[in-house]
Amino acid sequence: MDQLTISAVFCEDIRQEQSGQFTLVGVYPGVAFVDHGETEFFANWIKIDGLSPGPHQLRFKAEFEDSHGQTVFADREIEVESPTEESALVLTPTGLGITPEHSGSLSLSISIDDEIKASRWRKIAMIKLQVSPPLDDEEKEEVTLEDLL
Repeated sequence: MDQLTISAVFCEDIRQEQSGQFTLVGVYPGVAFVDHGETEFFANWIKIDGLSPGPHQLRFKAEFEDSHGQTVFADREIEVESPTEESALVLTPTGLGITPEHSGSLSLSISIDDEIKASRWRKIAMIKLQVSPPLDDEEKEEVTLEDLL
């Protein structure tokens, strides 16, 4: 396997400008505060340096390490055209949904080409999820327009 340098960032959203630049929105500084029992979607900006030219198969694994141990997978194919080319990848929020009930760690790992069959993973990013306590039934009730009039 190539000598790789991989960088990854957890954020809320990613936009790609017409110039090719990426704008990362809501970058998490190592901890994310999330609501109990609500599905949270995370985006990931990933940069890989050092892949050889040609097609590559990538598999990503997001693991939420709490008492329920949720795991989500995503597969991507990329084509590297030049040995000096940097490969910037974006995992959009679709498909990386986690429904936390307890605080824990969310990690992102990658497996590339032959590593996929061998189930070898490289952990590339991790954040802590701090989950708010569940709301009492009284707090869950929705307020309607009629209630306010």
